[in-house]
Amino acid sequence: EGEGEGEGEGEGEGEGEGEGEEAKERGRGRRAERERGGERRRKIRQLDSSKILSGLFSVLLLSYSSITGAVFGYIPCLPIPVLSNSASNSSSPSLRFESRLLIDASSPCWSEEWGSALLIVFGLVLVLGVPVGLWLWQAGVPRGDRLPR
Repeated sequence: EGEGEGEGEGEGEGEGEGEGEEAKERGRGRRAERERGGERRRKIRQLDSSKILSGLFSVLLLSYSSITGAVFGYIPCLPIPVLSNSASNSSSPSLRFESRLLIDASSPCWSEEWGSALLIVFGLVLVLGVPVGLWLWQAGVPRGDRLPR
């Protein structure tokens, strides 16, 4: 009876080991599926982010001409005659010249106000710096699909 119990236990262990290995295989298969699914999600995220960047770059290219025209339109200033009432003699208005924007004569020249000057500098950096930066980036980080053949 002792030997029979031992044999039965051995058979049970063998079956258990086989089932355990099958469970391990199933676990490995599930883990591999999850890893493949994770890789697929990462690729989809990368594609989504590349599509977003491509769309933003397209919008920048389409609006670049308008932005450039606006920035360079606000640079030239001209002396414009302006009527003003003098404080000492309110009955006779005086004529004096003020530096005004060429594109909008009702606005003072950008060189007279620091906020406008800062906006013009930012616009010029955007208009001139972004294309030069993109050109340097393209030249400095070559990829196989951008190389001449």
